[in-house]
Amino acid sequence: MLLSKAFVDPRRPPKNLVTPEDKEEGLIPYDAKLPLLPKHYINYYKQIKNIRGIETAPAYLESTSLVVGYGLDLFFTRVAPSNTFDILNPDFNYFALVVTSVTLLVLTVASSWMAKKKDLQRLWK
Repeated sequence: MLLSKAFVDPRRPPKNLVTPEDKEEGLIPYDAKLPLLPKHYINYYKQIKNIRGIETAPAYLESTSLVVGYGLDLFFTRVAPSNTFDILNPDFNYFALVVTSVTLLVLTVASSWMAKKKDLQRLWK
């Protein structure tokens, strides 16, 4: 189970004494019970019978790891403790990205050519 550091921060203020400074700093109000959020579990409530080990490996994506549990059964999942902020959405506009990149490339080449031409004209004077 994953538990955010914010839930065990000793500086958490009581619920009725939260100030704007506390909110700005990201402190959450104190509660006697720690929340058990579904995204904090990596096994999706499935049991691995007679577990012999758990192995982890980097996924070569920022903030993502691969986890496999093995024993009588196998369980494999991808874990992103900081959420997958670095993965593009399925509806990402690739066309706009390509058009923007090509436009910037053309403008860079054109401005370089114009700068060289201007320098050559200045040297001939």
